[in-house]
Amino acid sequence: MTADATLRVAVPCEDALGESVFWHAAEQALYWIDFFGPTLHRWDPVSRARHEWAIPGTSQIGSAVPLADGRLLLALDDGLNIFDPARTRVTFFADPNGGRPGIGYNDSKIDRAGRYWVGTYDAAEREPRGILYRIDPNGCVHVGDSGYMVCNGPAFSPDGRILYFSDTIGRRLLAYDLIPRPAPSARHGSSRPLRTMPASPMGLPSMPTASCGVRIMAAAG
Repeated sequence: MTADATLRVAVPCEDALGESVFWHAAEQALYWIDFFGPTLHRWDPVSRARHEWAIPGTSQIGSAVPLADGRLLLALDDGLNIFDPARTRVTFFADPNGGRPGIGYNDSKIDRAGRYWVGTYDAAEREPRGILYRIDPNGCVHVGDSGYMVCNGPAFSPDGRILYFSDTIGRRLLAYDLIPRPAPSARHGSSRPLRTMPASPMGLPSMPTASCGVRIMAAAG
């Protein structure tokens, strides 16, 4: 994206809080969520067909990521759930948070090694209780980092070696060096700050995205 890029409305949707946008390469379709819907959206830019699924049994959707079999992994109130859009079925998968009260799930991504990263946040946005978790392909859960009020992101560099992360309330963009395929017990490197965002009426740093450049763009909300 260039500095003088023209923005246009792709899909008028009137979401309460639209987030977690991703392009599904296999389906050639765009997915995103309405955090407070709680709704999952799918849009085909060729046919212009749009589908939406209201997710039952939850007050919000923190994020959605695609799985190899056509299903999606959703971060919901009670933890991580697998959603089958063909059957409109939600199946509980795991709760790394362990049921701690006042904690919600937020953004998530899967890296090139097949590891699932998801952050949590303190619902009151008062205490640094948010944790960035990593779930390996073998199902083992690890704490990637902790001590944040609101975890946002993550995103990855084009070569998959760096994880970018937003400490929203701290107004910081952080970077972590990743080990491409670690043993189950391995941890990624310590974080390094990329930028601290000054107080602004534009909002707080939210979802970072890495372009092929490599250029880091972060939404403010």
